[in-house]
Amino acid sequence: MSGVLENKIGELTPRWLEILDPPQAVAVTAMTTPGLLGLCLFDEQGIGKTLTTIAAFDILYDKRETDTLIVVCPVTMMGGWVNEIERFLPTKYRIKVVEGTAEEKRSAVLSNFDVLVCNYEAVDSLRVPLKSVMSMKKAILAVDESFNVKNQNASRSIAVKELRESCIKGFVMCGT
Repeated sequence: MSGVLENKIGELTPRWLEILDPPQAVAVTAMTTPGLLGLCLFDEQGIGKTLTTIAAFDILYDKRETDTLIVVCPVTMMGGWVNEIERFLPTKYRIKVVEGTAEEKRSAVLSNFDVLVCNYEAVDSLRVPLKSVMSMKKAILAVDESFNVKNQNASRSIAVKELRESCIKGFVMCGT
């Protein structure tokens, strides 16, 4: 991780170098470090943690190091994740959003997707199918607004922790 201290930007694709600002490119370089199991991004709101995470996933996906991104965030941020992915990577990924009735949520988890966006409450209620699906994938877990899981004894915190155990990498983000 010495590259972060030196503001080192690794071999990113020209497309991502055009999109990302230098601090974001440094973060993506760190997030795509071979063998890295996880990373925390604690930047101020509006700095681009979502875009940084999407870029890291895209690079790791192209290298075949991952095949799935699971985003856990507050319900109010779910649409933002979908919009950012579609804005920067239109039509590249099959995106599913866990919403609707209990059966619709379960159906989304069991569907064919590259990116799954769900809220904290859904992770808790769907922990068994989520863990089952993730155990068959090379998934990255992105936990946005991580203050929502600060109580280690809360059921949603336990559910996110259990889901993380089924994923190859974990990225935690918080802007507050």
